[in-house]
Amino acid sequence: MPFKLKAIVWVIGGILGIYIPTSMLSLNIHNGFYVKQMANCGEDASNSLASLLSGDEMSIRGNDLDNIAKDLKSCQKNLDYNKGLVTSLREERARDSKQTSSLK
Repeated sequence: MPFKLKAIVWVIGGILGIYIPTSMLSLNIHNGFYVKQMANCGEDASNSLASLLSGDEMSIRGNDLDNIAKDLKSCQKNLDYNKGLVTSLREERARDSKQTSSLK
């Protein structure tokens, strides 16, 4: 196969690979981003619970725990397996920048 044809196939495969996993490696990356969405839900819930428990234990109400449980359920409902690579990367970048700005 000539080099130009190989290059064209690589470019088309790369463009399709952004939206449709075309190889085992891209399928693993796609699944990894889905798992990352699930991990983000768990991380948000555990951070909310940790901030709730770091305060005065006598001020914890049942509504606070219910709100954390509702947030976790809504986050799990919003998981999207068909989310593209570019969208996932944009969301992760926004999430990381939001977390680093809150640390300053």
